[in-house]
Amino acid sequence: MLLTILKWVGIVLLVILIALLGILAYCLFLPMGYGIKASHQAGGEYQFSVRAWGFLHFWQIAMMEIDGEYQLAIFAFWGKLRLYPSKKKQESTSQPSFEETAQSILDDEDISDILCEKEVNLDDLPPKQEAMKEQKHEKRNSSKVKEKTSTIKESKASWNKFHNKFKDAHNKKAVEFFLQKILWLIKKTKPNILHADVEFSLGDPALTGLSTGVISLCPGAYGKKTKIYPDFESDDIYMNGWIEIKGIVFFVHIVYLIISIFFNKDCRRLIQS
Repeated sequence: MLLTILKWVGIVLLVILIALLGILAYCLFLPMGYGIKASHQAGGEYQFSVRAWGFLHFWQIAMMEIDGEYQLAIFAFWGKLRLYPSKKKQESTSQPSFEETAQSILDDEDISDILCEKEVNLDDLPPKQEAMKEQKHEKRNSSKVKEKTSTIKESKASWNKFHNKFKDAHNKKAVEFFLQKILWLIKKTKPNILHADVEFSLGDPALTGLSTGVISLCPGAYGKKTKIYPDFESDDIYMNGWIEIKGIVFFVHIVYLIISIFFNKDCRRLIQS
């Protein structure tokens, strides 16, 4: 009997271990997609959404507009099932906001009369009160000056400390190594899909032309599904249309970055200092 129980416990533990290893392998080696979409039409408001998905879009996490507010939402079954927030209609407790409550109080006739009675003209104050008021004003000004000088001294001290740290050869190597790894990670996670249909103007033909040249240098800026129209005649700054960016991320790259920084002697020394 005891052997049977131990056997089943071992099987359950083995299944749990295999499941955990499968989840870990899925998170590390299978791609996670991300997408950003923004749109704006003439006379309308800007709209945007940020999405992340995995397992062939089986699950999705999105920051999007729901019921007029931007909220975090979690979907499953290719967007057909919304897990969070649920679609169940909650009873709307129409409580007045703080601004509405304050305005209703100020609109009350009795309160407004009391406030009017409490108003005091500064010219009618006695000389002693005026002198006290001037002293308080001078104290406030002196305290503001002291705060400014203290903040300037603190900023200078922090800058000198940072400058002295950066002079060290090990710290320089650590920063260079860190920047190299960050650039490597950006290359691995940069967007690979760009769809757009945008018309824009920066208010100045020279700036609009310069931005058009910079955009043309970006890979995929003028593909089959990417249309960007600069407006050189408009004197207003605007952007109408939509733009969508998609890419993939492998978490194994992020884990590799963290491990490489941790095992680098110069980076470890900079973090510990």
